[in-house]
This record gives sequence, structure tokens and C-alpha cells, in this order.
Amino acid sequence: MKATRNDVIKILLVEDNPGDARLFREFLKDAGSSNIDLTHTDYLEDALKLTDKDDYDLILLDLSLPDANGLETVNKTHEHVPDLPIVVLTGLNNEEIAVKAVQAGAQDYLVKGQVDSHLLIRAIRYAIERKRTELDHKDALTKASESERLSTIGTLAAGIAHELNQPLQTFKFSISNLRQMQNNNSLTAETLLEKLEKMDQLTNYMSSIITNLLGYVKADEIFDRCSLSDILNTVMSMIGKQLSKQGIEVELDIPADFAIYCNRSSIAQVVMNLFINARDAYLEKEQEPEAETERKIFVYTSTNDDAHCIYVKDWAGGIPTEIRNRVFDPFISTKSAVKGTGMGLHVVKQIMVRHDGNVSFTVEDEVGTIFELMFPKYPSKMSNMEKLVVG
Repeated sequence: MKATRNDVIKILLVEDNPGDARLFREFLKDAGSSNIDLTHTDYLEDALKLTDKDDYDLILLDLSLPDANGLETVNKTHEHVPDLPIVVLTGLNNEEIAVKAVQAGAQDYLVKGQVDSHLLIRAIRYAIERKRTELDHKDALTKASESERLSTIGTLAAGIAHELNQPLQTFKFSISNLRQMQNNNSLTAETLLEKLEKMDQLTNYMSSIITNLLGYVKADEIFDRCSLSDILNTVMSMIGKQLSKQGIEVELDIPADFAIYCNRSSIAQVVMNLFINARDAYLEKEQEPEAETERKIFVYTSTNDDAHCIYVKDWAGGIPTEIRNRVFDPFISTKSAVKGTGMGLHVVKQIMVRHDGNVSFTVEDEVGTIFELMFPKYPSKMSNMEKLVVG
């Protein structure tokens, strides 16, 4: 989609009825719209091939085609060109389906027999503007989500720097000590091996921190069966010391074999966001007069025939009543305006949707919040072979 108000608008008409196709062409001609370039095809398959070869600004899409019918036409088109606005063309007896088509992704619909030149041009321009606004909003959300991710990484930076600095200083001291012993001719083979062993352990420790950070930052779309303990170890390696310094204890009650089918780095981000959300709630509650709160984050699980559930519980005062029904919306923050971006829980929601799952919460008597992450036992991304392995 590229046209502005004064550019040529390239329209793809997908209509198998020659009379209707001729009529729509005449409507555009009668409207005096010299800046419209119309391409016509009878089949959806041919139309989708045309969109691969050329850039169009809008599709006029009939719902009854030789190779597609009803909502199938919209679904296939929207899946193939999700950023291209669609105006559905339908008969008088199919108006209900046309409404469902708009709900499925089309921008508007026109009923054949009730269209004139003015109505057609208006529908085309409104559909293009509507889609442009939708894409701008989507782009803003994407940028805000990335900003939230970078903000989280920035929050972790100080803690990770501290985690690396301590072993580096020990490493540096060991090298200095070895040099001194060498100069004094007091370095024995046994001492050298002992020092090298300790330095090797420090190197492995620092490497594990960096590996976990890279695993968190690097985005991919690989789904596999992942141990929840491993995911939590990744998160704790990055934020555990910070939480401990702030007096926040993380308690786990997780079966050793508890695993979920997921994208590992995405679920690490989900857990990280929930931990940071709880931490910030504790820190804000600390500012309240006579605030005496048990600072703990409790993670536990449950499993039934259909799903695996992970619970993250805190005692940080709960979520304000006025925002509970909007807490997963973008730019809605449970924190102060200075601290919160309002995207943390929205990102959690979007990630869970990508996993065919759900996130919900319960507020316990204004004392704290329990977030529930529900993962289906057999998500759509799981292959049949993997389903057999799971049982």
C-alpha cells in the first residue's frame, strides 16, 4: 500500500462475473477518477500471483469465485497480503457473510445492486485510509514493544555488569598473584594447577551469564519442548542478584520434569516481565507509610488433561481496581508514569497468544496478585510426531 491522495491508486478487481466487472469499471470511469489504475482477474489464485509481481493499493474482492467462496476468499487474501486493504463485493443475500468478512480482516463491503460511482470511490478511499491508520497503530505498538524489551535489557545491564565484574576482579587478582609467585620463584606446579582450575571455573561462570543474556536478547521463532527450570535459571542468572539485594525472595515449587512446548526466549521474557512488574510494585509499596510487606515472588505450577499452567504470585498490594479490565492493553501501566512504559503486560499477552495460550490474573484481597500462564498441551505449532511423544 503506497498511494497518497494525489498518487495513482492501483486497484485489483477480483470478479468472475463479466457484467459486474464491466459495471465496476464504468463506475470508476464515471467518477472521473483519472488517478485510478484498475487490473481485473477472474480467479483468486491469479489475483494472489499478481500481488506477488506488483504493488497494489486495494483489492475489490468478490466473495463467490470459481476457486474460492465466502470467508475463504478473505482469509486466503488476508493471509497472503495482510497489509493490503480489502473491500468485499457481495450480493443482497450474502450481506451477513460480508459483515463477517470485515470482522475477518476486510476494511469494508459493498452490496452489488446498491453501488454507484460516488459510493465506490468513497469506499475505496476510506478503506485505504483505514488500513493506513491500522498499520501506523501496529507499527507504533511494535516500536513500543521493542522499547519495552530494550528497557528491560537496560534494567538488567547494571546487575549483569556487577555479576561479571566480581569474577573478573578475582581473575585479575589470580593473574597478579601468579606473576608475583613467579617473580619470587615460589610458584609450584600444584599451585599453578589450582589457580588455573579456579580461573577455568570463573570463565565458565562468566560464559554462562553471557550465554543466558544472548538467549534472552536473541529473538527467533523456534518452538520446542522446554524445561521450566531451565527457563527460570536463565531469568534468575540475569535478575536474581538484583532481586536479592532489594530484599525480594524468589521461591519455586516446580516439578523437576515440568516442561512446556514454547519459544524459550519469549517465555523467558514473559517470566522476566512478571518478575520486574512484581519487583517495581514492591519498590513503590515501600514508599507508602507503615508499609510492611513480605517481599516474595512465588512460582508454582499445575497440569490437567488439556493444559500446563504456571503461576507467578506476589504480595505487593495488587492491581488498582480502575485499570484491572485494561491491564493487558498497550500503554496501561500498573506503575508510576516515570517508571512504567505500559507495555510489559501487553507484551506478555501477545506472546501468550502466539503460543495458543492465555494469561489472566487474580487479585487476593488487595494483598497481592497471582498471574496465571496457561499453555495448551497440544498447541497448533506442535507436529503430530511431537504430540505422540508427549502422549
